[in-house]
Amino acid sequence: MIFNHSSRWLPRPLGDKCLAIVLTLMLHCHSIAVAGDRPVRRLTDSADADLITELLATGMVDTAIKICERYTTDSQTDSDDKARWLIQWSRAKVAAMLRDRPAAEQSQLEETTLAIDAFIANNPAHPRLFWLNFQRLLVELAAAKRAVLIAMVRSPDDPDRDKALTRIVRVAGAMRELSKSIEDQIAIERTKSTDSVAVQDLVSLAVIVATKRIDAVMVRGDLFEESSNDYISAANDSMNASRALLSSMRSGAEGRDDLVRQLSESLRRTGDLEQAYVTLAPLVKTDLRNDETLALATRIAIDRGDLATAESLLQPSVELDSSSGVESDLMRLQLAIVLAKSDKASTKQPKQLQREIGDWIDRIGKRHGDYARRRAEKFVLGTSTASSPLGLDPRVIIAQAASRMRDGHADQAAQFLASAARATTDPAAAIQLSIAGAAAFRKANDIKNAASLLREISLTHFTNQDAAKLHLQSALLLADTSSPESLIEHLQECKSTWPVDASSATATDWIVRLHEARQEWESAARAASSGNAQWMTPERIATAVDLWIKAISLCPISERDGLANQASESFAIAGLSELSRTEALRLTTLFRDRSAISGLEGQQLASPWMRWLLGIRQGAAVTEMPATSEADRQLAHAAADRLIGDGEVSKLNQARLAQAIVMLVGQEPSLRMAQGVGWTGDWKRSEAIIEELITKHPADSELAKEAAGLLSRADDATAKRAGLRLWITLSSQLPQGSAQWHQAKLSAIETMRSLGDIEEAKKLASYVLLTQPPADPAIIARYRLAMGSN
Repeated sequence: MIFNHSSRWLPRPLGDKCLAIVLTLMLHCHSIAVAGDRPVRRLTDSADADLITELLATGMVDTAIKICERYTTDSQTDSDDKARWLIQWSRAKVAAMLRDRPAAEQSQLEETTLAIDAFIANNPAHPRLFWLNFQRLLVELAAAKRAVLIAMVRSPDDPDRDKALTRIVRVAGAMRELSKSIEDQIAIERTKSTDSVAVQDLVSLAVIVATKRIDAVMVRGDLFEESSNDYISAANDSMNASRALLSSMRSGAEGRDDLVRQLSESLRRTGDLEQAYVTLAPLVKTDLRNDETLALATRIAIDRGDLATAESLLQPSVELDSSSGVESDLMRLQLAIVLAKSDKASTKQPKQLQREIGDWIDRIGKRHGDYARRRAEKFVLGTSTASSPLGLDPRVIIAQAASRMRDGHADQAAQFLASAARATTDPAAAIQLSIAGAAAFRKANDIKNAASLLREISLTHFTNQDAAKLHLQSALLLADTSSPESLIEHLQECKSTWPVDASSATATDWIVRLHEARQEWESAARAASSGNAQWMTPERIATAVDLWIKAISLCPISERDGLANQASESFAIAGLSELSRTEALRLTTLFRDRSAISGLEGQQLASPWMRWLLGIRQGAAVTEMPATSEADRQLAHAAADRLIGDGEVSKLNQARLAQAIVMLVGQEPSLRMAQGVGWTGDWKRSEAIIEELITKHPADSELAKEAAGLLSRADDATAKRAGLRLWITLSSQLPQGSAQWHQAKLSAIETMRSLGDIEEAKKLASYVLLTQPPADPAIIARYRLAMGSN
């Protein structure tokens, strides 16, 4: 589609009156003698300007800015030095603006223009007023040219094209107004009785302003297709204006070389390649060290099909020369593109040429900044991919996809990149393309396909060093949209596919956190202790042990031995041989049955408190409990539970174990304290502790159930009867006929039998079977057993 605009939107070429005035000014230049010292307003032949120019040319932009800021600060507020360094500072700030990404442009633009505006407002009659105004326009011109470049890679109907066109037209118009003001000032200077040296400076400035205005007119054409009338019109306007100025300038005049290059470029754009070649030829012979001359000569040679000349102009190669100019670097990229599209133009292999294209895109961006990189990407967007769309360097494909995204077609860009990633056999290229493709899918709000692409490519090229990280990145994308179960499954795939990669450890940590968030302590513990041995840091080991302790502590005492054994085995399976000995010993001491601790040696335990516990479990007399660390205090309740478990299977040891239990549980009333106190023989106090707990938590049926069981198992008749009362009370609070209700009734019946109240037990069992018969045959059998046994 050709982007057409009404002529009223386009700036008119240099008017006849304006041209006549400029021609007259140039004729006057011949009669002005060159002074030994430059006038104060002159910027050329200035040491400070040369310094800043050299710094900017070598990429030392920040250094240039700092130098200018120092001298600007040190100068008097209205001095000529202040103005001169302010101009140099703005030049450096423009270079920084074009180096950085567009996101920072607005603030940099405002900072620069406001500084110049403030100086002009405070010094409205300053001798450098015209130069300051011109520099301000140069800042706006640089920003406008970047806006044009960004708009160039958008679709023809994108509104940003209109904005960019308006911006460049506005700058060109402001240049024209400034030219008029300079002309008026020259007229005033000429009325003075003595020759004013300012005339020469103002004439030179007028030429420079006119040259930059011609540049703006030519840039206007970049917004249109090269075959369009608007593009040719802008080139013709620039060509005519350049010729008019050149015809009035003497050889060697300041600014003449710039105009020659502009004329040659204008001719090239109109299609007159031979005349463009002839026009530039004198500069090629004398000024080929100029980067713009070298680049333009190369471009003309490429357009003429003379690739051998183009290659020779750009020799020797400067891949490692960071001082090469941006224009010649862009031409090296352009030449690589042309050679890659030609079967016979180069002796290099196609893949080598395609790789050079990507290398030059990166190199130009690193050397010359964001604006130059965008220009480089614009060059590659025209590269044909019809015959082999996937053979190109991935950086070229990414540049093409970026163009589609800027046109608002993120979904198309994503599919384009995904196809390229799937088709290439180069793992590194596939991964690079998949990352770009995932970013495009995210831009299109398609997280599912973004994650799917990363996962697919990572598994296809699983031997690549970056594959595991890519797979983990796909999990990150799924984090907010997938269920915890799906995410855990995804992360498990990462662990199993790359067990020794660092990403596996990250995946393991993530799985652990997901289980913890759901309070799945056993699953979290298993995951934490299943990592590869090389990634099991002390922190991860401590986490795994803590999770096992929590998981085991929360399961029924009868199941703790088996789970603790599984924990020890999990450490051994993970290859943590040393850890499996030390941590398994801790877990065994805390949770395993007495049969598992018989052969353990306490000296292997680092904690005195843990050695004390092991000794008691192995039959040692109870001594004063050693001082405990915070970690040990956290295990006190688990240790008390283990001693209670030991006492339940060995009644002879209950009184001895009770002393340690009481030490472990402290002064806070609890069922553990009630058990310990009861085993010391003080069941009355034990009953009082339980009564206090139930009074404090009347709705806690689990507490009541455990308390009733504790008292019912006591060897003391009074305690048993207290337990029976609790069972009866609990059953009255439960839904009749429910499983919990039957369990409470059966426990009451069994307590009666243990107290010798056989008949009462039979009556209760018979009544229940008559009024609320259970459906479960096993429960019925228990009732019948109570009824038929003496």
